[in-house]
Amino acid sequence: MPIKTKLAAVTRKNNDGVSRQELLREVKHRGDQHVTLEHEENNTYSDHAVAVYDIHGKQLGYLKDDLATDIAGRIKGQAPAKAKILDIGGDPLECEIEIPFDKKAEEKTKMKEALNGWGWM
Repeated sequence: MPIKTKLAAVTRKNNDGVSRQELLREVKHRGDQHVTLEHEENNTYSDHAVAVYDIHGKQLGYLKDDLATDIAGRIKGQAPAKAKILDIGGDPLECEIEIPFDKKAEEKTKMKEALNGWGWM
């Protein structure tokens, strides 16, 4: 199953001073459905930070830390991953996205590989 999550840091401003809340209003108004996920290797707060950008390259927020650790490991050194916007709403605005990674299927594959390595399969 894909991973569904709400973005973190959506009430902050970007380095250029643009409000992420304003960007979310614009994205909602345009009806954009896709975002990209990029691992920020040089982030001063976290080695696993994953920033989320709209289709125009404007940052909307970050993945939450617990999920970012997993996702950063999957996308590190690769082209930005894609995700789908599910909902933008609330006050302040929140943004829920769906990431097309199947965590359960990956865990099953890792377990099978481990069992194979132990000669149990």
